[in-house]
Amino acid sequence: MDQALRRTFHTGSQKSVCQFKGCRERLKRYNNIESEPLYHPPPLAGQLKTGEQGEYIFYPSRLEPQKRQDLLIEAMRPGAHTGQADPCGRRR
Repeated sequence: MDQALRRTFHTGSQKSVCQFKGCRERLKRYNNIESEPLYHPPPLAGQLKTGEQGEYIFYPSRLEPQKRQDLLIEAMRPGAHTGQADPCGRRR
């Protein structure tokens, strides 16, 4: 990572975290950034509460093509299930 980018994105943070040990190793090797991997359950898991079901789906994820949120969104569209396949072979 370029030094200017590192200062822009990392300056002032108290602590860096990552998803797993391999990620921590890459951050250290390639960016010289120390981090702590997060493992389940998360530290504040006891504070999480369930609620009533509603007219929504909670999908905590970044918006990226490989996360495939488009499939969920398309499946929720009225009339989306026509039985036809798109060019990638996915059913509509």
